[in-house]
Amino acid sequence: MAKDSHVRLTDEQSQKLGRLSAKLGVSENEIIRQLLDNADEVSLKTIARNRDADELILANLKQQNWLLSNLTNNLNQVTHFLNQHQNDLTLDEMKILAKIFNQFYGSVQNLRKELRGHGRK
Repeated sequence: MAKDSHVRLTDEQSQKLGRLSAKLGVSENEIIRQLLDNADEVSLKTIARNRDADELILANLKQQNWLLSNLTNNLNQVTHFLNQHQNDLTLDEMKILAKIFNQFYGSVQNLRKELRGHGRK
C-alpha cells in the first residue's frame, strides 16, 4: 500500500533533486524512494561524516580564494607603485621591492597549486 507524503526542501535541495532526476532519467519521487530503500544507519553516519569533511574543505577553499584575491590585489598595487615611482627609487629600494614582489608572487603560485589540488583549475 502506498502512502502520499510531502517533504519540504530548501531551494538548493530541490534544485539538486531536479538535477539528479534529469541526470538519471528517473522521477524525483523514485530517487527519494531509492534513497530510503537503500539507507541504513551506517551509510547515514558516513554521509554525516562526509558532509562535515566537505564543509571543512569548502571553508578552507573559500579562505584560500580570499587570500589569493588579496595577494593578487597587493601584487597589482606593488606593480602600480613601481611603475609610478621607478625613477624616484634607489637601487636598494628597488631590490627590497623586488624581494617583496617575488614573495607575493610565490605565495600566489603556492595558493594556486593548493587550489588545483582540491579540484579547482
